[in-house]
Amino acid sequence: MTLLQNNTIILPRLALSWSMVETFLTNEKQFIDTYLYNKPFYETEYIKFGKKLGEELQYKRPGFDTRFIFEKHGLLNDGIYEQKYLVKHDNIYLVGFIDKIEYGGKVIHEYKTTVNLWDDEKCKRHLQPELYSTLISLNNDKFEDREIKLCIFETVK
Repeated sequence: MTLLQNNTIILPRLALSWSMVETFLTNEKQFIDTYLYNKPFYETEYIKFGKKLGEELQYKRPGFDTRFIFEKHGLLNDGIYEQKYLVKHDNIYLVGFIDKIEYGGKVIHEYKTTVNLWDDEKCKRHLQPELYSTLISLNNDKFEDREIKLCIFETVK
């Protein structure tokens, strides 16, 4: 199977997401299995917990096992949570679900759940919030500076 047909890149899904890019860069076999052959994505209990937290943010309904994160970090106090952006740029669709947006897109929050806290270098290498900033800019036809808040929530090992 190829991603190139008639000199055109064929994406396996409608839109290119951060998850797709990160999977391609870190685990080519997982990328092929998931995005080309539609096999289920391998999810650890921690990935499942992070997805659950995202869904609860989207619907503003914390569950019993996530309520402590919501309360400790003041989530759901203000702002728009889990905002979907789907943008077409140069015939490529880009998609992202931004964890929290404040002040009309001037501030972006990205939440990560992890067993081990991230050091400064890992935070700097994590480019998902920059992709999301780009999505907002493309959607608004205006590039501008944004404050990005990367929030790391340590979960129990």
